[in-house]
Amino acid sequence: MRPQAERTGSRGSRTGNRVAWRRPRRVPPPESEIWPEQYRGERWKPVYAILFERKCVLCSHSCPLPKSRQLEDKWLRLNPRLHCTHNPSSPGQIREVLLTDTCRNFKPKFWGRPRKKQPKASRRPPASKSTGETKPIPLGNGLFATVDADDYPEISKVRWYANRHGCTIYACRYQGGSELYMHRVIAQPRRDQIVHHLDHDGLNNCRDNLLACTRRQHQACRGPLGDRRFVGVYWIKNRWQAKIQYHGKMYHIGCFDDEIEAAKARDRRAYELCGDLAYLNFPEDLPMLRRSCRKKRTRAHKPAKRSRS
Repeated sequence: MRPQAERTGSRGSRTGNRVAWRRPRRVPPPESEIWPEQYRGERWKPVYAILFERKCVLCSHSCPLPKSRQLEDKWLRLNPRLHCTHNPSSPGQIREVLLTDTCRNFKPKFWGRPRKKQPKASRRPPASKSTGETKPIPLGNGLFATVDADDYPEISKVRWYANRHGCTIYACRYQGGSELYMHRVIAQPRRDQIVHHLDHDGLNNCRDNLLACTRRQHQACRGPLGDRRFVGVYWIKNRWQAKIQYHGKMYHIGCFDDEIEAAKARDRRAYELCGDLAYLNFPEDLPMLRRSCRKKRTRAHKPAKRSRS
């Protein structure tokens, strides 16, 4: 049985003769092996789709604890936990998290059934799609870098170590008297390009997390510096001011009484200017920002109605 779409409210809200429906929950089917044993198959309930959507239990960066540790937690009546290998608060380290925790580095596990497509004889068969399997590369001092399983045989031939640049830790090695970074070896960018980590973790060197971009594009992707909570938000004259710099020009968005409102206003302006490359203080608002920008574009291109004379 698959989780069905939910109605708005308890019984659904009717607009005229139509019933408004919410989107279906993006969770794997109850029979999938992604669910833990206590939530799988006949034990599965529809409420689990609400509790665990976009949570650590369905994240590809999480893995179960050893069996002995699971039995010990069950004996002590502790909440079940997972090992997270890509937590933003401790990059390059393993951290214990709850099943219902979440973070900005959430990446859903692959659970869709692959479609069998027979390539035509006249065309070149499509390349095999990555399964999302990752492997760690030890760096010393308890740190490790994460790479795709396809890149692991080539990357693991040499020894790598951790090197801190500002607030970010990268994996690198020496070659010919100079430092060679792991993300540049994997991404193979041009000499004038910069490799940007989409989740701002310098040790996550999976291919879907690396983006070769220009220096100007890299400035739009940068996260907060130092102890700042949000990007583009400043405390000036007893109010929170939001502003953003783009192509050498400073855009003053406005002043707000609430810091969160100023950060969301800055996110809206940043997405209008930089698109998907913009760093967002609230990445969970990305689908809403895409819809709002799409509506603005359609309104701008919509021809004005001619008045009848």
